[in-house]
Amino acid sequence: MDFYNQTVKNNKGLEIIQMSQDYEIDGALEWSRDAKLTWPIVLLDDQQTTALTKFAERGLPHYILISNQGKVIAQGLDDSMRHMRAVR
Repeated sequence: MDFYNQTVKNNKGLEIIQMSQDYEIDGALEWSRDAKLTWPIVLLDDQQTTALTKFAERGLPHYILISNQGKVIAQGLDDSMRHMRAVR
């Protein structure tokens, strides 16, 4: 959360959207509340989850930084955080 608060929260050039494999909204919301997350969560169905796994070959959670044009800029936590710090 420190990274989010310092780098993303007030940065108009960045937005976090979490994609969850939880099949029930209650599970996703409970996890989000426990982790004190403030960004939107999208629940994925089986087909969407299958499509997402092509990016998350090493398992979840997986971090993908996508430009507003839909281009993958970075993958993995460290690389994504490094690129997010550069966005102003």
